[in-house]
Amino acid sequence: MRVLITGAGSQLTAPLTATFERTGHEVTALSHADLDIRDLAAVGAAVSAGPGYGAVVNLAAANSVDGCEQDPVSAYEGNTLGPMVLARTARDAGAQFVTFSSDFVHGGLAQPPEYLDETTEAVPVNVYGHSKLLGERAVDAIGAHAYVLRTSWVVGERFLDGVRSSIEAGKVGLPEGGHACPAVAADLCEVVRILLEGDAAPGLYNVVNPPRTDRPALLEAIVSELGGDPSIVTVGPDTRPAPRPAYSPLGVSKLASLGIEMPPWREALHRFVAGEPSPLAAI
Repeated sequence: MRVLITGAGSQLTAPLTATFERTGHEVTALSHADLDIRDLAAVGAAVSAGPGYGAVVNLAAANSVDGCEQDPVSAYEGNTLGPMVLARTARDAGAQFVTFSSDFVHGGLAQPPEYLDETTEAVPVNVYGHSKLLGERAVDAIGAHAYVLRTSWVVGERFLDGVRSSIEAGKVGLPEGGHACPAVAADLCEVVRILLEGDAAPGLYNVVNPPRTDRPALLEAIVSELGGDPSIVTVGPDTRPAPRPAYSPLGVSKLASLGIEMPPWREALHRFVAGEPSPLAAI
């Protein structure tokens, strides 16, 4: 299968490309400079290039939460319009489509359940989350063979490099608040491959590594895995402009019903740092 990755340059680009190529797929990765996903004509030309693509995987997004709060137009262009254009183009080309959403579609429920599944009412608390939610709905309305993957706290090599730099500086500072589930890049990429290679129904899927945790515990575990002293992790007041969900752990029972059991995040983190493959690679 030929796979087109848009928004290349994110921390998922390299592991996703490696995952596809390991299983014999041909990958073309286009950055924002190569392709503006908001441009219907340009996207159409890219998707129909050569013999055509069997799948389009979108990594492009307006990811700065505070930036989205300050510039809502860019937020909705990147997180709503762009995925809608890609979904329409993929549908017309007969290609499958994958795009990523976020646990930030949640956060506004007064009494959320222990884990937020795909049917839990989405009530975002900031522009970023709302733009992601509208992106989900836009893709669904297009009627493409599309997988929308909600994820959170993605741990990839770029994130680990940032923690390594903080270890060298002797301090990892965090704003207070926030409970969710991390998503280890190796497992996340394998789920994308499994969905595209299999016969799972299109739709919305939560993709994270359980169980829920808080950011200090996650960072302490990462620092330890990287050989640092977890006591360097400190927590201070949250002075960021945009509000964040206080509680947004995503449940993965829908994936489990397909036989995709997401590994616990501590085990997944250890394997990822050690360079070991995800157990999902065997599916």
